[in-house]
Amino acid sequence: MKKVSTVLMAFILFLSSLSLSKVYGEDIDSDLNAEFLDKIGYSQENSLTSITTDITKYAQLGFSSEEVGELTNETIDYLDNIEGELIGADRKYMEFRPNGTVEEISERDFEKREVEQKLQQQVENYFSTNSICTITQSGCRDNEITSNWMQLTTTISKINNTNPQEYLIKHDFKWLKTPFYKYKDAVGVAHHTSLTPIQNSEYLTYSMDSYYSRNIIIGAGPWTSDGIKNIHYGSANDKTGGIGFEFPLQNDSASLVNGKQHRYENHRGTVLYRAIRNNSSFTHGDLSGHYIHTESGISGSLGVDAKGTGSFSITPTVKQDAAIQTGVSFKY
Repeated sequence: MKKVSTVLMAFILFLSSLSLSKVYGEDIDSDLNAEFLDKIGYSQENSLTSITTDITKYAQLGFSSEEVGELTNETIDYLDNIEGELIGADRKYMEFRPNGTVEEISERDFEKREVEQKLQQQVENYFSTNSICTITQSGCRDNEITSNWMQLTTTISKINNTNPQEYLIKHDFKWLKTPFYKYKDAVGVAHHTSLTPIQNSEYLTYSMDSYYSRNIIIGAGPWTSDGIKNIHYGSANDKTGGIGFEFPLQNDSASLVNGKQHRYENHRGTVLYRAIRNNSSFTHGDLSGHYIHTESGISGSLGVDAKGTGSFSITPTVKQDAAIQTGVSFKY
């Protein structure tokens, strides 16, 4: 029995090494690549069944396994025939506080808040009845601003078989709670002067989990899942020293439409674009990922301005909360 167990354990370890090599790659700097993959969630604890050829491809392009499971047809088409190697990654976790400050937190604290928020959403969806929503307003939405949390991730991948050499840049955000203020926000990447975006290669996907209720009282449940709502933006608002988008956060329904009202949870999004090195004298490059949350509405554009690594702003003098930026350095 002991001999059988030893053989079985050896076989499992063999399979594990094969599966992990699929994600980490065979012809690249495996230690450095593994470090970048770990930043986006591909650690040694990955289960054998979760590692497939598709995940291998998308992992090397900066997509977490959770994101792979939610890929839209537009993103799949965009990434068709694109394979590469992850050469840089950074992830930041932060708390947006009611006083307008933004503080960096640990991954562990973020994960704790994420579990708490998922449980809270389940409670809200279950107990969001007429009496709770109309009398106490607790169980539907915050009636005053409270802390919220965000995850920002920025990656760069070297695309295979391209001449001139192309790079895929990806930047994504994830709110844990539905933002209290839902106006126009800005998201994007500011990059090194040695990078030039490929024309019309950029786009933003803004996603949220949708729930509907047939209750005639606005804000009242019970709520039923209606899948994921995706909104795509195909042209950036700024392309000078990076790629910047502005987009309106989706509001919950203010009235019934076709007998339904909707609420939206888990607001998240991904910016993608491709770029080339414009000067071969540069051997290294860098870029930064950004998000700006506004607390009031304006008419017209936010005037997004990406001026190069570390510089990303909007023009209007509105109350705004800038996320802690990510930073990625890489070798060409």
